[in-house]
Amino acid sequence: MDITDPFFSWMIDGVEKTLNKGDYYFVLTSTHNSLQREEIYLNTLRRTPVDGLMILGGSQAFGEKEIDQLIATGVPIVVVGRQSPSQSIGSVAINNRHSAFGATDHLISLGHSKILFLDAGDNRADSQERTKGYLEAMTAHGLQQSARVKPCGITAKRGYDTTAGLLRTPDRPTALFTYNDWVAFGAIKAIQDCGYSIPEDLAVVGFDDVPMATFSIPSLTTIRQPRSKMGEIGAELLLRAMQRMQKNVPANHIVVKTELIVRESTTGKQGQNQNCSTPRR
Repeated sequence: MDITDPFFSWMIDGVEKTLNKGDYYFVLTSTHNSLQREEIYLNTLRRTPVDGLMILGGSQAFGEKEIDQLIATGVPIVVVGRQSPSQSIGSVAINNRHSAFGATDHLISLGHSKILFLDAGDNRADSQERTKGYLEAMTAHGLQQSARVKPCGITAKRGYDTTAGLLRTPDRPTALFTYNDWVAFGAIKAIQDCGYSIPEDLAVVGFDDVPMATFSIPSLTTIRQPRSKMGEIGAELLLRAMQRMQKNVPANHIVVKTELIVRESTTGKQGQNQNCSTPRR
């Protein structure tokens, strides 16, 4: 987890409220999505007594080997915000691939074929899954030759700088799908500063549906994921695991639904919400 990513603040709020009800204290550490830091914290956890462990997000490289090392400590574990790399560890996540497919499918349904995905540009598990969903949608519509993925980052500034650079190229896209809403906000400002109109010249779709998405100008079409609810469910799973402390109990793997929230950045007007758990193919 990278604590600078605003997405996690709502998730952490749900986790803390639920754990506090169970009379547990919540201690937070951040790896800033660094593999080296993840290894350091793994070693620390092996030496530090804790009642339970919750992993929020994490890199794609944090897989079965690392999870097996944690399982060996005997500490109950739950993964939130990404699919669990182990069937024996419970998880709460969205289907990032389906959600990204739905966002891309929405842009294609509006007539766009030159759609560019601005991904996080690192080893985040969710970014890699969203990239797969975007590419699958482009391929499903015969647009695989037009598919473009550009590393960007997760901040509004990176979104602004990357988009401004794209607009100076002769083959600019007509639509952007971004890793998160903050990148989308930066992209929107860059598009407007460069004299283009949204969505007439470029349409923009974000991911997360942070509160500002409703109030940006234009308002942002985005994928809504229930951040606080995911944290609450993850904390409940962890509480149950800590209370029973039994081995060989089947782990719960919960997939939470997302919605495509259609707003002005793609249609020029407020539209209808669409469930993204099973996107149109």
